[in-house]
Amino acid sequence: MESIAFNDAIYYFEDVDVIVIFKQEDTHLDIFDIISKHKVDYDIILHSIVSEQTEIIHFYFTPDNDNEHLQIELISECDDTLFVRPICKCETPHFLMPLTSHA
Repeated sequence: MESIAFNDAIYYFEDVDVIVIFKQEDTHLDIFDIISKHKVDYDIILHSIVSEQTEIIHFYFTPDNDNEHLQIELISECDDTLFVRPICKCETPHFLMPLTSHA
């Protein structure tokens, strides 16, 4: 499996005490992980990192958010599999853990 390094993609937002791992490439904003000790307001984070060129935002995990503007679509580019215990009841039809949690 290919190794993914985030050396130039880790940002700390002190005002909301959140670490965001993301890269902007042309019109695509790739968000690999959002790390926090508390529930995150995605709108605050997105307003901080979205540029005028951003047309599409790809979350490489399932966002824990009730935002009506998010369109959820499973795009799998890797061949590792996530097993979820049957007792886990997810509200979304697709669930993806952040890349930073993959071994």
